[in-house]
Amino acid sequence: MFLLAVSPNLILFIAGLIHGILLGTLTYFHPKTNKPVKIFLSFYILCISILMLIPVVWQLFSWQAMFYLMPFPFLIGPFLYLYVRSFKEIITWRKAWPHFLLFFVFLILDYVFLLSS
Repeated sequence: MFLLAVSPNLILFIAGLIHGILLGTLTYFHPKTNKPVKIFLSFYILCISILMLIPVVWQLFSWQAMFYLMPFPFLIGPFLYLYVRSFKEIITWRKAWPHFLLFFVFLILDYVFLLSS
């Protein structure tokens, strides 16, 4: 009964989200690949899957729930860049943290504005 009220596009977004989560976890737990490379690739896939969650949240929940998903597009670029760079060098947290600075700034500002409204 519930599926009849949901649009077909929403079902495709949910299917894509489930596929992305499964692919990200399988990539992360694959035993025969280089560990830093697979970590950045799996987090990149999971961030794209979280972006596919935005239309689902938009239709099923209130608009305030969108604020929790808004910072995640800022993670796609750094994870893709660190994935490509990890083929040539070992990426440590000391090298990686400046790439996530914009995400953390947006996360803090987003939650401050959410609490103030």
